[in-house]
Amino acid sequence: MICSNVPPSPHPGYDYVYECQGHAYLTFIVSDMEAILPTLEAHDIPIESDGVVEVRPGVLAFFIKDRRATSSRFATNPEIATYRPDLFPPQGSAS
Repeated sequence: MICSNVPPSPHPGYDYVYECQGHAYLTFIVSDMEAILPTLEAHDIPIESDGVVEVRPGVLAFFIKDRRATSSRFATNPEIATYRPDLFPPQGSAS
């Protein structure tokens, strides 16, 4: 295995996940965002974003960072079939 003797530079800081180009995160599409917030709070998992924010018209989201510094996004999307048509083929069509 080839390995550099020079450690990588630390990632520059950012205030919001969306500000960091190339940042990867998991997204969980949820139907009831308000039901999730008390569970996260009960387990001392802080919200990384400025609370629940509208990222696109009708699409709400917030970010958390787990103990391993992995970011995850929880989002609602009332038009999920339009956003991800590959997951929702038209009714009556063969897949």
